[in-house]
Amino acid sequence: MAHKDRQPIVVTRERVLAPPDRFIPVGEDQLIHYFKGVFGSELAPAVPVLHQLIESCTSADFTALRRRLLDNYDYFGKAAEARTGVALRPGEELDKQELAFLADFVQLMEAAQYRQLHSAEWDAAQAEDFLFTLPCHVKWSAMDTKMLRRYWAAYPEERAEAPEETAERIMVFQRGAEVATMQGSYFLLKVNLIISMWILQPLHRLFCWVAQQMKLQHLMPPPPKGGSEDDTAAQAAMDRVAKQELHPATVEIERRTFARVFPDGASVLRQFFKTVKLREACFRDVIVLYRLAVPDTPAPANEIEIIKEADPKLMQRNIVLKQFRGIPLADLEMVMPEKRVFVPPKVFVEMAITLVGGLVALATALWSGAKEGHGLAAAWTGLSLLAARAMQVYTSALAQKNLIENTMGKLLYERTVGSGVGVLTNLVDGMSRQRVREILICYCILLDSQKPLTAAELDAACERFLASQFGCKIDFCCEEASCRALPAILKWGLASEDKAGALTAVPLPKALQRLDEVFDNIYSFSGSAKNILAKAASGADSSAAAAAVGEASGASSATAGGGGGSGSGSAGGHALGKVLSQKRQPVTVAPVPGSPATPSKKSKKGMFGRISRVFS
Repeated sequence: MAHKDRQPIVVTRERVLAPPDRFIPVGEDQLIHYFKGVFGSELAPAVPVLHQLIESCTSADFTALRRRLLDNYDYFGKAAEARTGVALRPGEELDKQELAFLADFVQLMEAAQYRQLHSAEWDAAQAEDFLFTLPCHVKWSAMDTKMLRRYWAAYPEERAEAPEETAERIMVFQRGAEVATMQGSYFLLKVNLIISMWILQPLHRLFCWVAQQMKLQHLMPPPPKGGSEDDTAAQAAMDRVAKQELHPATVEIERRTFARVFPDGASVLRQFFKTVKLREACFRDVIVLYRLAVPDTPAPANEIEIIKEADPKLMQRNIVLKQFRGIPLADLEMVMPEKRVFVPPKVFVEMAITLVGGLVALATALWSGAKEGHGLAAAWTGLSLLAARAMQVYTSALAQKNLIENTMGKLLYERTVGSGVGVLTNLVDGMSRQRVREILICYCILLDSQKPLTAAELDAACERFLASQFGCKIDFCCEEASCRALPAILKWGLASEDKAGALTAVPLPKALQRLDEVFDNIYSFSGSAKNILAKAASGADSSAAAAAVGEASGASSATAGGGGGSGSGSAGGHALGKVLSQKRQPVTVAPVPGSPATPSKKSKKGMFGRISRVFS
């Protein structure tokens, strides 16, 4: 079933309703093996050739896109890496190049089936906790706002659905919805929830009431996380989507975060000694783009910071790209560049209780000590115990905070897919491979069909094929611009379409012939290359042909040879061919003069070895 309008993703506190995936996880080798069995022994050898020709023609389409993206990003990527020795460029020129890169990048993300983060998703992420249960604050001032402000000025219609906090600071793109689960007892968290619900939230409401009576509404703090909030707008959006005709592969995930499992203090008490099972929606792929704020004069470095010697004017043009996988919706803050984890609220309540109890005990000790004549000693003992208990509570909280920060850092390290140029290369290469799979599946399904198919029928047939043979339930959409499988098949002459819109595939041998013609016509010869071919065909002097070759490829040989002429380039080519034809020999390293061939004694291991290395 074809869908011209992309189904939106709807997030509420209770559920996530995500559109079906459009990513084909089946490898080319599996598809080739299957279709070789379908077409029989006579046509089976032609299937790998078909795939190779489709891959070659498709790769040529993406070469220009990859080159344009990498060229436009090159300067900004060097700024993000704080490269030294990079020549500064005029600001107006960089502004144009920056807008061109951002426009191409956003189109690339849309073609790769990524979606920009919407306000509803960000609000849901802010209102829940999943892996990380301590308060987490994003340092928004660490990100520059000028770059995205210029971009949104050129594309104002796209800004409406972006979250207000992130719109001018960071672009967050997500693709694919999965389920993340975890379980445990979470005793400390349950204590935190009881304190938050029965102590902090009433105090918050009392403070808000007092501030309202005194006309000081601007001093009212936000409510503690975990309380019940109005979800009317999101639920209305969910109801509207539910009434529409949804794709059968639509993903629906019930959220069971801490706020859902423990809606009030009584539910916490009922499940205090029970194992809790949590369930949250998880973004399969997340890509972020932002610019770090760099001051004109860098702040003094501390003892552990690496000094960056690049020009601050260059670093101010940085564009950071990062790609992650498997990020839970409720923990989306972890992909932000700078964030801070706070001490849980129960610590301050415990310290307050300890302080009050200690003061009462201290007053009692002083009163009883005054009667017996040693009040000063009793006061000193009470103060020591009070300070020790407060320090114990705070140290325990700091240990929990450090544990979550370390876990967050480890998780980000494990789930980081790439950064910078690697993200662009992965995106373009991934799109190219997806296009090859889409075209191969469309043509082979159409060829195997017993009758002509319309675009909608072909789309449904491809979805049934992937679901039945590989267990892959996706929305294929062969006729959409983001897929472009069907337009490519018609453009290359692999199928014909009648007036009624029915599609018929050409025979496989003829398809190979037409693909071969398409590939031959991708690169056209001109200029001196035509002269070379003409001279070679007429039996002209080989030296003249060689001179023409050197004249035609002088620029590229000079670049590859580090500035050498055509003669050196030709010699370099012969030498390179000779090197590649020889068997690789093992590399032997000569010992340094004056040093023994083998160490006189084995290096020490363990603690004593580390101590000896420190003193040496």
